[in-house]
Amino acid sequence: MKNFEFTEKDVSAATGISARMLEEIRHKQMVNGGHWLKDSTGVRYSEYGVKRLMDIAEISGEKMPPHDEPAEPLEPPEEADLLVTRFYTNPQILGAVRAVGEPVQRVRVKTTKNFRRGMKIPCTHLQADLWILTGRCPRWPGKF
Repeated sequence: MKNFEFTEKDVSAATGISARMLEEIRHKQMVNGGHWLKDSTGVRYSEYGVKRLMDIAEISGEKMPPHDEPAEPLEPPEEADLLVTRFYTNPQILGAVRAVGEPVQRVRVKTTKNFRRGMKIPCTHLQADLWILTGRCPRWPGKF
């Protein structure tokens, strides 16, 4: 989480944008995992995300919240269709591959109940071998 060092409260205080307006901008014009990330403490922004927010809101750079060390801008997260290959004992993690013969990647989902082996699922890369499901979980077994 080192790249996501700005809390939503700090960004709101530094820019003067209300939390509700930040939420609207975040959901409509920013990328989850690239510009912002929700964790156990709340919503956190990367430096690239704060700059993007300021561009959207047309705010000058003097109001940017302070931070310890400069970080290089992040590229938007990679998106790909993965093929479900395995189920773990954790009901919120799937094993999936990009293509046959490649290493298994972990995919975080709400529940694995209606997923089946061989399903293609849209995912967004989060970190190392961890991906998150893009969109909703299937409502019926095997149907996405």
